[in-house]
Amino acid sequence: MCRHSQNCFWFAVHESGHRSFSTYPWLDKCFQFICFDLFFGASARFWNFQHSHHHANTQHKSFDVDLHSYPLIYFSRELFSAPGHPPGGKKEAGWWTDNQNNTWWFSLVFLQMWHQYWFHVQYNLHKKTYEYFFLGFVVHYYMHYLLLHKLFGLSLPISFLVMHIYLYIGGAAIFVQSWFAHSYLDIHQGSPPDQKEESVPRYRYNWIELASYHTVNASPSFLVNLFAAVTTCQIEHHLWPAIPECHHNDEFRDMVKAYFKKHDLPFYEQSWWDCFVSVWDNLCCVGKNVLYRIPFDKLAQ
Repeated sequence: MCRHSQNCFWFAVHESGHRSFSTYPWLDKCFQFICFDLFFGASARFWNFQHSHHHANTQHKSFDVDLHSYPLIYFSRELFSAPGHPPGGKKEAGWWTDNQNNTWWFSLVFLQMWHQYWFHVQYNLHKKTYEYFFLGFVVHYYMHYLLLHKLFGLSLPISFLVMHIYLYIGGAAIFVQSWFAHSYLDIHQGSPPDQKEESVPRYRYNWIELASYHTVNASPSFLVNLFAAVTTCQIEHHLWPAIPECHHNDEFRDMVKAYFKKHDLPFYEQSWWDCFVSVWDNLCCVGKNVLYRIPFDKLAQ
């Protein structure tokens, strides 16, 4: 039996991006394009590009684009000196970051707009795929305006506002749920340029260690699986992204846990609510420049 709700819209979109929703890759590609480009006004091609980087470099300071929400949100003090931002610590991050425990709600609005109007548009223009820009951006707005105007008689400004309200709600849910699985874990530094390899233990993780040390599962339950299908089995998903998440059942999870235990690797898991609290606590500590001690003994299974 499927552990996740097959009716979860984002689950379907996410799986189609991995070409694991149906048995036909071309159908997954078309479905993802309709949802991302026409419905959300974003770019499926850009999402595939950045999500592949995330899977290959989970929690990597420089290469995991899911962490690159600065200067709006910082998940670690290590990111204050990330590429494109001057070193120097919290003082150079500014008032917004100092108070990000309160400002991150507003940051979600800006992140939604930043991704939709800058990253996704810039990617299509940079790749000179103007047809995707036209279909995914121009047609997106025109279709939504016609729909809201014809059905409800809304004016252009009101239609624009209504459209962005539900886009913000959907985008915020996606951002927050994606953070649950890893954003508050230790930052993977990669190869330190000024230190020898043998002096820095575990400075370069392999594929399995990335999934172990930098990913957290949300404990499954009916409501969690129904509401947040793509966040419950992130460890297994990071290991085998092409396997549909509905097949990540208890037997599959127990097999992964046994393998991790055999090789002395942690299997992090906590409740969906604890994941939210961990993200919140970490943001508060980073903003106030206080070291956040994650209770790894409670996370490890």
